Amino acid sequence: IYLKNPKNIEKQKFEFQKIYDQEYIYSWADMNSSLFSALKVERNVMFIILSLIIIVAAFNIISGLTILVKNKTKDIAILKSIGVLNKSIVKIFFLIGVIIGTSATIFGIFLGVTFSLYVENLRQFLSSTFNISLFPEEIYFLSKMPSEINLNSILIISICSVFITILVSIFPALKAAKLDPIKALKYE
Repeated sequence: IYLKNPKNIEKQKFEFQKIYDQEYIYSWADMNSSLFSALKVERNVMFIILSLIIIVAAFNIISGLTILVKNKTKDIAILKSIGVLNKSIVKIFFLIGVIIGTSATIFGIFLGVTFSLYVENLRQFLSSTFNISLFPEEIYFLSKMPSEINLNSILIISICSVFITILVSIFPALKAAKLDPIKALKYE
């Protein structure tokens, strides 16, 4: 039986199983279950890899802001000695971290979407330029590189990325605010 919408195959299979209760009903999804389980594993592994990339980027933001605080110790001490509140110094360094993370997220989304849109063109260009067959049809059973842009995934990933950026920006900002101006200016 061919259905108009193959995505609702499990619901239709259940309906046919109720009608033909003495027969075994199997669908194309059942026949290709190993492929679907491999795709699920791939999706989970990709989520783990992307999470690790975001964590590494978060540590880069922490280290970059910590180095910035160390380099700006004299400036922070001068600001504190003229009466700038700790709250304002926290805001400055927190805002720097958020700007870095948000701009990196926006740039990453732009780069990822652009790559997804033109991945087949890039594959053809590399294949023709270097005279090699990238992802041959005989092995991968694909006539072209598949690419899907899922707006929900992009939204979730960008929100998580900005949220992690906000979290990791707090520590260096608080460290900058706790600086003692007397110790920082002692050797100046």
